[in-house]
Amino acid sequence: MTNRIFKDKGQNLPSERFQWTKARRQNDLTNVVQSRRPDVPAKAPSLVRDAAGPTDVAEDEKTVSRPVQNRPRGTSERWEGARSIPKERVKELHQHDRTPTSKMLIDTSLLIASAVAGVVAWHNGYYAVTVVFWAIGGFLGNIKPLAFHDAAHGTLHPSPRKNELIGFGIATSIMVPMSLYRYAHAKHHSHIATEQDPELWPFTVTTTPRWQRHLVAFMELVFGFVVTPILFLRAFLIAEDIAPKVRRRIRIEYAGVSAFWFALISLTAWTGLWTELIVGIIMPWAVAGFLQTGNKYVEHMGMTGVGVMGTSRSVIPQDKFGEAVAAAWQNVAHHAAHHLYAKIPHYKLPEASEHIVSDTPPDGAIFPTYTAATIAMIKTLGDPKVGQQWNDV
Repeated sequence: MTNRIFKDKGQNLPSERFQWTKARRQNDLTNVVQSRRPDVPAKAPSLVRDAAGPTDVAEDEKTVSRPVQNRPRGTSERWEGARSIPKERVKELHQHDRTPTSKMLIDTSLLIASAVAGVVAWHNGYYAVTVVFWAIGGFLGNIKPLAFHDAAHGTLHPSPRKNELIGFGIATSIMVPMSLYRYAHAKHHSHIATEQDPELWPFTVTTTPRWQRHLVAFMELVFGFVVTPILFLRAFLIAEDIAPKVRRRIRIEYAGVSAFWFALISLTAWTGLWTELIVGIIMPWAVAGFLQTGNKYVEHMGMTGVGVMGTSRSVIPQDKFGEAVAAAWQNVAHHAAHHLYAKIPHYKLPEASEHIVSDTPPDGAIFPTYTAATIAMIKTLGDPKVGQQWNDV
């Protein structure tokens, strides 16, 4: 990425406002949003009533079943502080031109190697070294749910069949059925930071006492690899708008998840390899759960503005190291771009961010580093909440 400049306005990073000053071509649809009726709500995701196929998860931005528009459907409020992608670029940005095979093979090989190295270090009494490998394994392990997220959107692999196979494989290990995640995540996109957003519960509910929000935040951060599946199970149990055939599919997928973990635990009990299971798999997975929750909080926690830009933090790295970290984590750091154009593959989100970020983004919406965004998020944990509805409390 080149010619990207954050202007500090003489104030200290990261808590102050940044001005995005990259020159960009004139967008001939800059005023499209004013032509839309702001009182017309975004269309509900078809996944709620239909089968959860890879093209159904585009939420309210249905860009796959019809020619791609330069600005997906949505109210003017949703687009507050953002720009649409020029029409000459938007179609190309939605095209898949690579597969994740090489990256996934490297990520998985390094993950397995770190697990084996951690177990070997533990058995030889190098416990501090084991902790280091837990951290490495957690970083690599966090890539799996992020890849799962892309698979749920149908953007991980250009082959729909392979996309589904990879997604269902990861779903089994993280204990969240693919079809359930698609349903809940579609709701997250179409009802971002509202009380109907199941992924950000209970931080979007203004009647939730602060102590309960603190408790959930603590449990998510410390035991995220267990609490996150429970939160998705809650979304399934309270949902009233899941189509019967999708509900049946979710139950079948839960049976598959249960069978996998029952077999793994039974095999461990039979072989007596409890140390290997805990040290090599559970502990790195716990670190990955912490990072996954932390990443979710960096994206949304404490954001009470208007629209996607006002309820999401995006990290747009300004150096090669930051870009490498963002790429390793599927570029989910470009979060506003992802929410506004959910069908753009992750490796094209950096360019999408350049287009959608306006010259004057909302305060606290754009950061140059993960560190800056994390510090800003941590400052909000004293009163954890998300969504503009809190401004009326």
